[in-house]
Amino acid sequence: ATKKAGAEAVSNGDNGPAKGRELEIADLLRYIKNAGITNTVWLTADVHYTAAHYYNPDKAQFQDFNPFWEFVSGPLHAGTYGPNDFDMTFGPELKFIKAPTAEQGLNLPPSAGLQFFGLVD
Repeated sequence: ATKKAGAEAVSNGDNGPAKGRELEIADLLRYIKNAGITNTVWLTADVHYTAAHYYNPDKAQFQDFNPFWEFVSGPLHAGTYGPNDFDMTFGPELKFIKAPTAEQGLNLPPSAGLQFFGLVD
């Protein structure tokens, strides 16, 4: 059986064209591109692992945006999980991840050593 694509954050989990709540992020990404805003970086938390994602319009269903990075970190003190499969509406590419392995399981306690936090300068 295949896992359904992730329905976290802005994605609907359907890998299709932007619809529903995805339309809001599509409008924002289009605005950023059309306004000439460059070098945007998104900081995200509360997904219970740490990762770096590159959003590539060439690999996306919705393509009217400039590429950008998303850095994910969390939780500081909660159960640790791994990511869901990507929803490709906005073309995310996984560039780095630190999360529990399938063998380690899900909802790991802080004593497992997979609690994450970050510092941005």
